Amino acid sequence: MHVGWSNCEFGAPEIDPKRPYGNSWVIGDIHEILTGEDLEELTESQEEEYRQLHEQTQTALQIILSTGKFEEGLYMLTEPYSSTWVRKAMINSMIYKDYTASMVFDTEDKIIVGHVLDIDDIISFHGETIAEFESNFHAAIEDYLAASQELGSSPEKPAS
Repeated sequence: MHVGWSNCEFGAPEIDPKRPYGNSWVIGDIHEILTGEDLEELTESQEEEYRQLHEQTQTALQIILSTGKFEEGLYMLTEPYSSTWVRKAMINSMIYKDYTASMVFDTEDKIIVGHVLDIDDIISFHGETIAEFESNFHAAIEDYLAASQELGSSPEKPAS
């Protein structure tokens, strides 16, 4: 990342908007950072993924500078139009039959919310305790597998 100093008024650090990651081709630079490979051509889906990642960098930098920490989790603004971010939840995961579920503790509702990751089908569940969460996760996967079989379709396999 190219960070410099702007001599406006009192001066301030800035990220070079023309070359934030090195060269002037932002999407290609992101690909090289993530894969270590030069990019000759890219698909539309790659371009969209990298563009979203680039835009999410703004939020990530706001959170890091506001909290003074680099911690995984879900963050929210303390109020609309505020620049103060707080961590709302920690993120963990659990695996059952090769399916991975996110584990997010919702501090407002005092529950653990789960979503199965790496498949297009939507499988969500929750629990008030780890044991209940795990039991509901297993039940959700078993229900998903049974429903797929009843419908005569193959259940999605998690992306690896």
